[in-house]
Amino acid sequence: MPSHQTELQQFFVDYGKALVQGVVPSMTSSYAYPSAVITGEGSIVVLSEGDIHQALSGALEQYHEQHIVEAIPCIDQCMQIDKQLFEVTVTWTYRDRSEADISTESYRYFIRKSDGIHLIAATIPILTR
Repeated sequence: MPSHQTELQQFFVDYGKALVQGVVPSMTSSYAYPSAVITGEGSIVVLSEGDIHQALSGALEQYHEQHIVEAIPCIDQCMQIDKQLFEVTVTWTYRDRSEADISTESYRYFIRKSDGIHLIAATIPILTR
């Protein structure tokens, strides 16, 4: 596994932990500003940490209601676009306290590496069938 992919895997492991534990500062510091969430219905430009917190609040509630305690990232594809930009497809598996898989979701992320730190520049949900 290339070193950048190892670094990105750790980035997503840390992000997943922050997400299910509701550690807002860790989640919001994982994003570049501005960043974007792009869906078939439209795009949302994320200008601040407050925007990320608001955008993720529904997911945080859902994780709590479903007793999700673990978000496990699996990098399905990783492409280095240039020296500091990566396109990464991640499938997330969400587990409850009994380690049962509750659901899975896939996203394509554009990750910018700035001063040695990985930041989410864009997120695109991938339709799963």
